[in-house]
Amino acid sequence: MFSYDVWLFNFRGNYYSTEHMDRDTHNSDYISNPYWHFSMDEIIKYDLKSNIDYVLALTGYEKLHYIGHSQGTFVFFMGYTLFPEFLDKTIDRFVAIGPAFSDISTVSY
Repeated sequence: MFSYDVWLFNFRGNYYSTEHMDRDTHNSDYISNPYWHFSMDEIIKYDLKSNIDYVLALTGYEKLHYIGHSQGTFVFFMGYTLFPEFLDKTIDRFVAIGPAFSDISTVSY
């Protein structure tokens, strides 16, 4: 019998990411609240690596299996272009389910 840990990464910009240590996330004025001023670049550069590092540190595993859906696949693909050595070292298998982008040239009308 096998058992596996399942970790759901919590990227920025959702209900579950509102407990920031330094910034007020409960200010209802999203336009002026600096907490909500982030880009996909920051999610790719910082959040992907920090989530992977956190899971590896807490579990003691050397590598993870990464299953991404939609935004999770986009973040991984773009992250791999920025730091392939890190992801090669920490990810054993990658599965892309419902990638958030596609090659328009492969679509038939």
